Amino acid sequence: MPSIDLTSMLGSLSLGTVLRAIFTLILCVIVSRVVRKLVQKLLEKSPLEARIRKYINIALRTVLGLLTAMIVLGSLNVDMTSLVALLSVVSLGITLAAEDILANLAGGMVILAAHPFKIGDYISASGAEGTVTEITLNYTKLLTGDGLSVMLPNKSLADSQM
Repeated sequence: MPSIDLTSMLGSLSLGTVLRAIFTLILCVIVSRVVRKLVQKLLEKSPLEARIRKYINIALRTVLGLLTAMIVLGSLNVDMTSLVALLSVVSLGITLAAEDILANLAGGMVILAAHPFKIGDYISASGAEGTVTEITLNYTKLLTGDGLSVMLPNKSLADSQM
């Protein structure tokens, strides 16, 4: 069984470096909470729907968490260049793979924020027409005159309604 040399793995970590990283982590967590509370108060005063406010809060929490991790790793003298490059390549790959999904999400945000139509409205879009029965971030569901339920992607609806 190969032996593990912890001194070479920990390298230049000293007690001062670890304490500085812990202090940095605590400070980042406090600042993140303050920022999230401020944004929450601003969102409560905004006319945005509850679903959009929820998604903004999730995105903000994710971004602040990633920033905190990167700042703390930087205070531990971890080289961030390769990590940032890796995250960039991964995010590009995910974005390209999920292009339609992201376009539908963006369309859903536009529909929920701009309110071009609401549940109960009769609309004609993307070759279908009917009464709107459900609006989600990915799709809008219509009930046609024939009693059929049609799900239209929000990307096409946002394009045709704007």
